[in-house]
Amino acid sequence: MTPYKLDKEVAKMSFEVQTNPAPTVADAPAAEFCPNCREELLGRYCHRCGEQRIEPDRLSLKHFVGNSVHELIDLEHSKIWKTFYALLFKPGFLTNEYLAGRKSRYLTPLKVCLIVFGASLFLYSIYKPVAVYDLETMIASDPTGTWEKGVNELAGQTHLARDAFIEKVNEKWQTFVSWFQITNVIFFALLLEIAYLFSRRYFVEHLIFSLHFLSFSVLSTVILWPGYLLIGVKPTPASLLLSLVATLIGIVYLFFALRAVYRQSTSMTLVKTALLYIGSYIIILTITLATLVLAF
Repeated sequence: MTPYKLDKEVAKMSFEVQTNPAPTVADAPAAEFCPNCREELLGRYCHRCGEQRIEPDRLSLKHFVGNSVHELIDLEHSKIWKTFYALLFKPGFLTNEYLAGRKSRYLTPLKVCLIVFGASLFLYSIYKPVAVYDLETMIASDPTGTWEKGVNELAGQTHLARDAFIEKVNEKWQTFVSWFQITNVIFFALLLEIAYLFSRRYFVEHLIFSLHFLSFSVLSTVILWPGYLLIGVKPTPASLLLSLVATLIGIVYLFFALRAVYRQSTSMTLVKTALLYIGSYIIILTITLATLVLAF
């Protein structure tokens, strides 16, 4: 290369440096932080908690609807489908998964319980012929007429018409039942604590099992709701048969769940299944009547 060409090349490089200086720290884009844990973002997702970077298109209606539909129909990755499939067809599985530390794959036990109970209360309240927490149902199921007489007397004492009194009591009853469900879970966990007194398990382990089992019990009534919708909840042979089927399903499920989680012999698990199911039935009946008394 001739001296002339060398000088020309150096001059060209000098001009490019002056017109396009190297980026400095001040020129770097401002750091973005995760909206969830405040960790500095290095990509689209936070490497600490997995939260996605905030982007304007994520707040559009199209993205919201698309994401919601995807969450519901994505059978492979949806927590909802995986959780409720395991709850229905794998007794004790969710409890074991939670206690093993694999919590992020499924809905939390408390969330599952709240969802299924909310669905049950809604279904069995929107249509009066199958309403469970309804004084009219109690009156219709009593062949002796004792409930009818008592309700009429109480309505007279409050100076309300019979229908208005029943509607007021039903509203309070459903509210109290909603709040008292947590006591149902705790009492059943206490029964488990007594039944497995020498198992060296923490009370929270029994509480997790209680949440999952009672969620299944309530969910099974939700699934059977179309049957009660057709035949009603009055004590007819058809409704009694359906109730018997629901009871047998609950007992069988409880047996397999206890054996999967507590891992005792078949004979011992059978005995504890019977005692625990009777105990849970007494708890539910007691809470139902207690909340009705409070509603009065």
